[in-house]
Amino acid sequence: MRARLSRLTTRTAAAAVALSCAVVSGAAVPAERASAATIPVNPSTGLRPGVTPLVVPGSRAALRPFSAAQHLSYFGGRVVSNVQVVQVLYGTGSYAPEVATTTAPSIASFYANVTNSNYFDWLAEYDTPTGTNQHIGHGTFLSQVQITPAAANNGATITDAQIQTEISSQIAASTLPAPTHDAAGNDNTYYALFFPHGKTISQGGSLSCHAGGFAAYHGTIANAGGHGEIYYGVQPDFQIGSGCDTGTGSGTREQNETSVASHELVETVTDPEVGLATVVGAPLAWYNNTFGEIGDICNAQQGSIVGGDGFTYTVQQQFDNVSNTCVTIGPLPAVPSVSIGDVTALEGDTTTRTMTFPVTLSTPATTAVTVQYAITGVTATAGPKPTAGVDVVAKTGTLTFALTAAGTTPITKTVVATIHGDTTPESTETFHVTLSAPTGGYALGRDTGTGTILDDDGIAPGRTFGIGDVAIRAARSGGQKVSVPVAMSSKAAAPVTVTYQVTFGTASYSTTAAGGGDFGGKLNGTLTFPAGATVKTIALPIWPDAAGGDAAETFTITLSGLSDGTITLVRSAGSVTIIGA
Repeated sequence: MRARLSRLTTRTAAAAVALSCAVVSGAAVPAERASAATIPVNPSTGLRPGVTPLVVPGSRAALRPFSAAQHLSYFGGRVVSNVQVVQVLYGTGSYAPEVATTTAPSIASFYANVTNSNYFDWLAEYDTPTGTNQHIGHGTFLSQVQITPAAANNGATITDAQIQTEISSQIAASTLPAPTHDAAGNDNTYYALFFPHGKTISQGGSLSCHAGGFAAYHGTIANAGGHGEIYYGVQPDFQIGSGCDTGTGSGTREQNETSVASHELVETVTDPEVGLATVVGAPLAWYNNTFGEIGDICNAQQGSIVGGDGFTYTVQQQFDNVSNTCVTIGPLPAVPSVSIGDVTALEGDTTTRTMTFPVTLSTPATTAVTVQYAITGVTATAGPKPTAGVDVVAKTGTLTFALTAAGTTPITKTVVATIHGDTTPESTETFHVTLSAPTGGYALGRDTGTGTILDDDGIAPGRTFGIGDVAIRAARSGGQKVSVPVAMSSKAAAPVTVTYQVTFGTASYSTTAAGGGDFGGKLNGTLTFPAGATVKTIALPIWPDAAGGDAAETFTITLSGLSDGTITLVRSAGSVTIIGA
């Protein structure tokens, strides 16, 4: 079921809110006066826009058959191009363990993985070429921040106006990071607020986790202290006795928490300015006048995705205009697309090394195709050249898929990122390689690749050795290879060998593409590092996914038998993730 529009709160010039909530069955929701024209209340839930209703048997937020009337229409507002999630813990108190930690599986790891998964790929159908001209791509998880709210904004019952004031104050104080923006200046940051046990949220005349109330919502601040629009979500505690320990889904507490979190996240991406709307029109983006936002239509209908960390995360299904139903992973755009994968590699010591990102066309082209790329830091520091304090070289460029003698383009090209090693123990760091502006009739598919730099300092004395991970998108036709990096932290004076063994996971193996497997190649072998070399790769063919729509599948490459006993094998297993075409 979805959250529906109820009347907006009285707004000031600085702030407005929209909700996406879950209704608790029972009591009617009090109407609230608005200062301007109001958007109609969602008749299926009685709640305001952006609010996720609690699901209880017999409530108005009951599931319904799908019809063409439920399709989302575009009204001209912004979407979020590449969402950047900041998880905010609102003060001290009792938090569920998975909410308070960043160790997987957790709410933090959920955001990190779901925003960079095929759960997001198909949302490109909600791009806005006729309005704000934005493309919805992958996102990132930036950080978890615990704030200390002002006492006036942190009572037993906290109003939405107090939450808006607190967000603005915390950004002004630099406790919360300032919002980031896409190239056109549209906001990318989403502040996902979580509250400790015993806190009740008041919004739009209804209360969190109470009869007739809601389970969560997302909102908009028009201008937070000169930082422009702010997009935020509110999710109360789901622990036993909270009132939200029932009515928020059919799974465990952890599953229901991530399901509701995904509801608000995707609604923010596809309709972030709902809190500023006074009529059914701009600045609404993707919205249905009767049924609300993309998650509202499918409220409490759950699915799951496997994250890049190997954990399974529960998500709420979202409404797909193409198939006219609720989906976990919707169909990718029918037009051919260009996508980029992910790479994980060891950092190394004081020398530079490269990380090679596979860029894949869904099908070969009969004319040349180009795509722009940009390498930027996330937690890794990007700079103009590899030097002390710079983790990755910032770079922009054009990748060209030129015609071959056969009259078609190759399926795969690569973007090479240069990283700079050091000997200082530090956390794992990440950077992005972002694609844009494809030509030749191709659309963007998976537009953001994540580079993960694994620290190899302080793990063991002397030289270290290990294998990385790669994610690559399968093509609909044509051949391509995945190259998995194997690296030493510094050069050896004599050749070094290591053996490898491929182990099947969810991906299947066949010796040829006609055999129906996902990948092929040698299942074991020996890799030789000549004297002075620090990086080699293991290359294996990835077979086409002609039908498309396969879930992400994985296999593992394990190293053993290092020839030099003075070298420490710090990462012996690397994973390859094949993302469905």
